[in-house]
Amino acid sequence: MAFDICELLNRVEDVEGKLEERVVFLEFVFSRLLSHTRKPKVSQRFIARNPDAYMQLIRATFKDEDGNIPLLRENEVELSPENAHEMLEQLQILPGQHGDDIDLDELTLWVTRSRILAKESRQERMFLSMFGQWLAKSPFGLDGNWPHESVREIIEELESEKLEDSMQIGIMNGRGVYSKAYGEGGDQERTLASKYREWQLALSSAWPRTARVLGGVADSYDAYAIREDRK
Repeated sequence: MAFDICELLNRVEDVEGKLEERVVFLEFVFSRLLSHTRKPKVSQRFIARNPDAYMQLIRATFKDEDGNIPLLRENEVELSPENAHEMLEQLQILPGQHGDDIDLDELTLWVTRSRILAKESRQERMFLSMFGQWLAKSPFGLDGNWPHESVREIIEELESEKLEDSMQIGIMNGRGVYSKAYGEGGDQERTLASKYREWQLALSSAWPRTARVLGGVADSYDAYAIREDRK
């Protein structure tokens, strides 16, 4: 069944308009079933253009700051919390991203609209948390450093420790599964720490908050390296 659904969705990846919205709905319905076999490509493009769609996923997944389930907005349908969370976790393409570049104006407009909606539903902290983890999937910058310049600008503009802490978590989680040779110790972690420290140094003058995020990641990998050495 999963294979047949994948084949069907792969044939309609380039749709637009109302047909695009229908494919987004199908990708949402089958998001958990296909989580290990197919990325929700149409939904990713759609959500990266539509902050309202992103915040609908947030509202479906999380309670507000008072512990209440947010009310549905006009023309919204009730979404499965499990599928909504799965869709949030699978997002890769950032707002304003075109290939390996990110348009800062598009990203800024998307963030501005999302924050308005988040404040209306009393979910700004949850928005910042999830968005921070999404930013951890940024492409490299045009200067060869990571993350992209537009992402750095957003981090500096928002001045949010919640977003920055969540981005660190997203970076660490993004390492994924890894293996080690016997007796290797913390060599891998030291290499990663060195890489993030290099980017921290490169960005420290123009993007200090971004540099602190990178420094925090480097510190975590240094600590993991010591732990691995002691095993």
